Amino acid sequence: MYKVMEDYTIFLKSLLKKDMKDIETEALSENLKIEFDKTAENMLLKEFYEEAIKTLYLTKNFERLKKLGHELISKNKLGHAYNCFKYANDKDGMDKVGEAYMRNAEVDNAYSAYKFSENKEMISFLEENFIR
Repeated sequence: MYKVMEDYTIFLKSLLKKDMKDIETEALSENLKIEFDKTAENMLLKEFYEEAIKTLYLTKNFERLKKLGHELISKNKLGHAYNCFKYANDKDGMDKVGEAYMRNAEVDNAYSAYKFSENKEMISFLEENFIR
């Protein structure tokens, strides 16, 4: 069993080195997606956030990405939360990331998050007051 898990991990690591847009995920079997999701959870335990986020994206586990994004906001790991919501294409979640960046006075990052979430009010506010 351990050997099989190790083989999945080696295969997955080689995939993660590629640009996510270049990977044809439709060809992944359901069993492989399940194994990759398990691997992603193990990565999270080790705080390998980016690898886990990309893995969840590969398996199209968007609900888990959204949940993880909210968990990462609460841990103030906003860059990783940003990537969760970006890969999940979740504008509401990204808006929350923008709010968290604003609380941290990270205006440029907040602006980027609000651009993704298409929050016109906050984009306008930031452009009028901070972005030159």
